[in-house]
Amino acid sequence: MSKFIFSFLILFSSAIASDKTEIIKIFDQFTISNAIASMCEKPNQKVLAKFIANFEVISNYVQIELEKKHPSATKDKIKKVMKMGVEQITSNAKKLVDKKGCDDPSIQEAIKRFYAQAEWDIYKP
Repeated sequence: MSKFIFSFLILFSSAIASDKTEIIKIFDQFTISNAIASMCEKPNQKVLAKFIANFEVISNYVQIELEKKHPSATKDKIKKVMKMGVEQITSNAKKLVDKKGCDDPSIQEAIKRFYAQAEWDIYKP
């Protein structure tokens, strides 16, 4: 990992931890529910396509938000950091599922959120 990306990841993580904007919180929730649902559920193609479409919109808004917060970072570097964040959240979700199992109430809540996020009309006020 390059020194810049590592430094940016530290800044990104601390900025997110201390000042999470609503869009970043939503992105985190999408990432968590996606990771857990992919381990515990097999959603049909229609649901999965709707979820992915909504997640892409949220991801684009997060990238715009991060570009505003870190104007010296390139789009590619921001995408790399976002990808690393998704990988970390996914890893943590896997550990949680391995520990608690898919039937745990908190895991079931994340699965319900996945379906709600898939059905969400993101453009409706």
